[in-house]
Amino acid sequence: MEYSNLQRKIITCGALISAIALFIALVFVKDKAGFAYGITFGTIISILMFIQMANSLAKSSDMAPAKAQRFVSSRYAIRMFIYGVVLFTAIRSDHLNILAIIMGFLSIKAAILFLAIIKKI
Repeated sequence: MEYSNLQRKIITCGALISAIALFIALVFVKDKAGFAYGITFGTIISILMFIQMANSLAKSSDMAPAKAQRFVSSRYAIRMFIYGVVLFTAIRSDHLNILAIIMGFLSIKAAILFLAIIKKI
């Protein structure tokens, strides 16, 4: 599926926000490898979930309203399940920092907010 220019901007901005946060945090954290793995893993999952959400919304726009609601709701549940599995894995793992994974999860959200603020200025 093709990505719009806005989707590319959001993904690029999210990756840059994560990279900046990673470099700043590496100065302050003791477990540098765990933090780097965590923020990278969280950012990748966040980007994949963003792409999956965009694809779900595009696909649902051609459906009847009731069918679209069931389809989008089921995709939402799948995304939440994946986020839960990732967080559970982070809690159980010695190699991943859970705070870094959460920061990675929030990178796409931060990118959307950042781009919206820049557009209004």
